[in-house]
Parts: sequence; C-alpha cells; structure tokens
Amino acid sequence: MEIVERIKLGLLIILGICASYGDLKTGLITNRMVLSFSAIGLVLNVYYLGFIEQSDVFIFIGNLFSCIIVSFLLYRIHAFAGGDLKLVVAMSLLYPSSAYLIYNTSRITMFLAIGFAIFWGYVYLLISTVVDIGRGKVSLDRKYIQTYMTFYLKTYVTAMLYIMLFTMAVSAFSLFVFPLPAWFTIFGSFAIAWISGKYSFLRNQVFLSVAIVLDVILAILLKISPIPLNPSSYLLTAILVLCQVTIRMNLYRTIPTEDIQKGMILSMASSLSMQGSRIRGLPGISSEDLRDRLSEEQAQSIRRWGKSSKGLDNLVIVRKIPFAVFIMMGYMTYFVLWRIIL
Repeated sequence: MEIVERIKLGLLIILGICASYGDLKTGLITNRMVLSFSAIGLVLNVYYLGFIEQSDVFIFIGNLFSCIIVSFLLYRIHAFAGGDLKLVVAMSLLYPSSAYLIYNTSRITMFLAIGFAIFWGYVYLLISTVVDIGRGKVSLDRKYIQTYMTFYLKTYVTAMLYIMLFTMAVSAFSLFVFPLPAWFTIFGSFAIAWISGKYSFLRNQVFLSVAIVLDVILAILLKISPIPLNPSSYLLTAILVLCQVTIRMNLYRTIPTEDIQKGMILSMASSLSMQGSRIRGLPGISSEDLRDRLSEEQAQSIRRWGKSSKGLDNLVIVRKIPFAVFIMMGYMTYFVLWRIIL
C-alpha cells in the first residue's frame, strides 16, 4: 500500500473516532468536520489516482457511487440521518482504493461496508436487549413471549412471501433481459426481509394476497417452484427476522416528560396522547423514525404539556443509536476482511 493510501486510512480512522465521539456525546456529526475530511480525501484521490494508480479511477468512482446510492436510499427511508449519509461519503473518499475486496471478480464491493455497519448495529441492540433482560428491565412473562412469537411468525411468513416474489422476478429478468449477479439476489433478499419487518403495511392482507397471486403466476410462467429449495434461504431469513423482532420488542425506553430534549423521537403511542391538546407547538403522530426528531420548540411544548392537567409524567421514546460508531466499524470490518483474504 502506497504512503498516500496509508495516510488516507489513518485519516479515515481519525474521522471515525471523532464522529463516533460526537455522536455518542451530542448525537450530532458536524458538517465542518465531515466536509474538511472529505476535501482532504478528494485532494489525495486526485493526486493518487491521477499520478500514481490511474487504472483504479473507474473502480474508485464505482465504489464511491455505490456507497452514495445505498446510503441515500437508507436516508430516504429514514434509516440514516443526514450526518450518517455525509459520513459514509467522507469515509468512502478516504478508504484506500488498493484495498477493495474482490467478489466474483468484481472490485466494486465497498457498499458491503454499509452492510457490516448495519450488522454491528443489530449486534449492539441484541446485546442491549439481553442485558436489559438480565437486569429485569424486560419482563419475560407469558404475555410478552406470546406477543413476541406471534409477531415473529407473522414477520417471517411475510418476508418469505416477498422474497419468493423477488427471487422469481430476478430469475425472469436474468432470463429475458440480462443475467444479474448472485450477490444482487442475496442482498436484495436481506433488504426485503428487513423492510418487511419495518413497515407494518406490508403485512396487510391485501398486499400479502397480491404477493401470493404474483408468486403463483410467476412460478407457472417460469415453470419453477416458488418455494426456495435452498435451506440457507430459510435460515438466513429466520436469523435476520429474529434479530429485527427481538430489537423491535425492546427498542423503546421510558423517561420523565420533563427530561424530553431536542433530537429525541417519541413513540407513536406517546405522540397520540398529545393529539387534541390546545398547547401550541406539539408534534404530530410519530412514525418512529429520523424524520420525527423533536425540534427545540416541540421539546419545550411537550414539557409544558407534561405539566398540564391532561399531561403525563412519563413518555416513551425510541432509543438513540450512535450509528457513527457502527459506520466506522463497518469500514474497519471491510478492511480487515481485505487483509485476511489478501
């Protein structure tokens, strides 16, 4: 690895540490920091790719744009904050272009770092859930287990129906247009399993009925079984849905209403309790994602509402996840894998 590439890797680590510290302390990733590191990364890339390793120019551009597209999609569905998106761009600019993983002869694989980041975020939440169970913060009574298992089974069946539809659609596209790489099906299936658990409308009977009908139609037209024959499809989906459901069942925490602060996200139930109040500035019904982060005005209004006759002493909020930490871990995991495979 050239000295310029080593400098870029060092800057990436420094940026990751600074962004993680800021996210943990204040919940923010400053634009000035991200833009400064991005500018340095851009200058180093112009020098390195322009004068030292010109053959990597298009590989670098492909990896950069793949990360931008994936993180932008996560931002659009409100899984990423704007600061997370900018951090991904900065780290993609700083990542050494000579250290890209090769998958099926392709070196455009850096978007996997975002997948690793999401994986580490799930691990964190799972460990947090287990700790809360151990401390007695989550009660494993019969009702909790019954609710958990019912939600898990519904989510799993829903995910498998949509994955069947997706895989057959990919097969049809590959057959009649041009073949798609194997990783497209794999990561698409993971994405569908995740989305199926996140959005409740996909578990609506109308949507499920349409999915079943399309599954049957495509199976007849393509003359293939709509049911996956590979056991790993069921196992991987089951693990992903299990992680998501476990996390979702313990994604909230209760705090005093007077402690509500800017940037927090109310649970849907808590936001519903405020509707109809005459106090100005209260938030609408929460979707429990990043677009519903409270402004300072809303936080002040909620604290005033808590002291009113119809207010509540405690509210439920969505847990804050310091995702900058996991983005850094995702890029480091990607780099470590490159070192091991190399």
